[in-house]
Amino acid sequence: MAEKCFLKQGSCIILSSERALFTIKKGLNDTPYLLNWRALKMATKKADLKNTKNIKKLCIYCGASLGTNVDYANAAKELGTLLAQNNIQVIYGGGKGGIMGVVANSVLQGGGEVLGVIPKFLLERELAHEGLTKLHIVPTMHARKHKMSELSDAFVILPGGLGTLEEVSEMITWRQLERHNKPIVFLNTNGYWKPFQQLIANIIDEGFGHGNAFNLYEMRNTPTDVLHFLLNHPNS
Repeated sequence: MAEKCFLKQGSCIILSSERALFTIKKGLNDTPYLLNWRALKMATKKADLKNTKNIKKLCIYCGASLGTNVDYANAAKELGTLLAQNNIQVIYGGGKGGIMGVVANSVLQGGGEVLGVIPKFLLERELAHEGLTKLHIVPTMHARKHKMSELSDAFVILPGGLGTLEEVSEMITWRQLERHNKPIVFLNTNGYWKPFQQLIANIIDEGFGHGNAFNLYEMRNTPTDVLHFLLNHPNS
């Protein structure tokens, strides 16, 4: 089905058919996990790239709830403000509630652009943000993830629930399978994602993953650290 665009008060609703540098990471117990030879060659190749564009379109995965700690919303608001100030467009799930709404509102209030991608069944539940720069309406959750990935230069993950965990796990897996090489960074507010790190370490220890799994993503503790990572990472 062809895409259609309906303009309303400056917003566009679109109906659709649908690392650079070599590092050695350490696990939780300071056990070094070395990159394999393929990863080393890829890292070296990326380090030699010239004239690459900066990250301009950022996919954010986060919760539709606020959580129990106000620090999560505060960090999301700070990140949104920083992204707007640095002209980085945000692509997210299109919701108006929870951390999703906080991020979108802070970017918009700072004069930035926010593009939402939401499946039709969630739109029908009146969960969509109505003030976005653009809103893509897609038929399924699978189409939503594909569209968000397609539009983005990088991924940032804020605190969220099972949906957030599922989204980022797929993007990490796709990167491991060399379906993309876009940077992935967690905003680890108050150590929220520490259990995720422990899970990855356990997967490796039990023989279901390789040590270089830790090189597929980054962890940063503050919005400023996330921004610094994005501004200093070439668009892959």
